[in-house]
Amino acid sequence: MDFVEYIRIYLTTHMMSIFEGLAIFLIGYYVARMIKKSIRAILEKSSFNKSMVGFISQLVYFFTLIFVLAATLSKFGVNSTSMVAALGAAGFAIGLALQGSLSNFASGIIIIVLKPFHVGDFIEGAGVKGLVEEIQIFNTTLKTPNNEVIIVPNSNLTSSNIKNYSNTDKRRVDVNIGISYDANFKDVKSLLMSFVTDHPKVLKHEEANVFITNFGDSSVDISIRVWSKASDYWEVYFYLTEKIKEEFDKNGVEIPFPQRVVHVKKEEL
Repeated sequence: MDFVEYIRIYLTTHMMSIFEGLAIFLIGYYVARMIKKSIRAILEKSSFNKSMVGFISQLVYFFTLIFVLAATLSKFGVNSTSMVAALGAAGFAIGLALQGSLSNFASGIIIIVLKPFHVGDFIEGAGVKGLVEEIQIFNTTLKTPNNEVIIVPNSNLTSSNIKNYSNTDKRRVDVNIGISYDANFKDVKSLLMSFVTDHPKVLKHEEANVFITNFGDSSVDISIRVWSKASDYWEVYFYLTEKIKEEFDKNGVEIPFPQRVVHVKKEEL
């Protein structure tokens, strides 16, 4: 009996089981998706930790699909003992092939347990910055300030340094600028201190500072430091940057550009 004839006989004698198996898989797949959405909706409405909502709903969805697949295979005549052995062998092979995915899964658990960040935090990690939208089984979704969505594998986050800008309620705003060597630093400092705390979102109870940080090739580098709430950082930063340029122009303070002095030596003929 050739292979084609064997397939024809198998389909003829097991047609009903095949249809039942396909029906179980399709219905089970739909049910798994509905369970995932329902669990997500319930957890989001409750006081449950928002960082774990996406992770848990996906985990339940994943294991539900495994049960659906097992039920489907049983309709195709695969007994439970053979199924367990097959799944074990397949799991070993898949584990070797998908080491990266397993690493992402393990990293997802680490993120959930150790909580270096939560949903809603603004973080920097794996070379990108953004607001944490969702922590999933294999990856974390970030949204950048310009509304781009970045999906970062969890293992990339746990294997790199993570800056959590939302972990504290206040941040220091640093604005660095250069002034001419001809400028009087005391006058410039007095000018800067007269307005750096004017913005309503600058924390008045924290000390503001202006000081020299470096003597550059073409400028005296100074730093202006004030404090604000973490959520107000960029508003204060942009205010200071614009205000410094405006006040420097008004008071004749030069912001120098890179210069190079060239000495020409003439040789006598």
